[in-house]
Amino acid sequence: MLTDIRPDREGFNPAGAYRLAPEVVAMALPFARQHDALDHGSQVLTFDGSIETRVRPAGSDVWQDLGPTIAMAIYRRRLVPAVALSRQDGLIFATKIPPEMMAPGHRRVIVYDPAAYFELTLT
Repeated sequence: MLTDIRPDREGFNPAGAYRLAPEVVAMALPFARQHDALDHGSQVLTFDGSIETRVRPAGSDVWQDLGPTIAMAIYRRRLVPAVALSRQDGLIFATKIPPEMMAPGHRRVIVYDPAAYFELTLT
C-alpha cells in the first residue's frame, strides 16, 4: 500500500493515494464522459479536497461554513502530472486531498455520502 500520499507543489497526490467506492465510480463516470475526461480525453476528472469550505446559497447574503469537503472537478489533462493519474474500473482520475483531511486509521477511500454537501467523503 502506498504510504507517502503527500501532494506535489500543485496539490496533486500520487497515483494510488486514494481509492473510490463503487458507487462513487458509478457517479463519476457520466460526469467524466460529459466533460471529455475518459481515457485519452482532453480533460481529467479530479477529486478535490478542501479543509474549509464556505458557500453562499443563491439569493442569500449569508455564508455557510461546511468544514472539510470533497468535490469532483475537471482539469485540462496537460495540467495534471502523469504520476498523479489513478485508474479504477474504467475511470481515470486524480486527487488533490490535503493530508490534514485524513484522520488516523482512515482507509483512504472516497465514498458516497448523501448527507455531505457534495455527496462525497473519506473513510
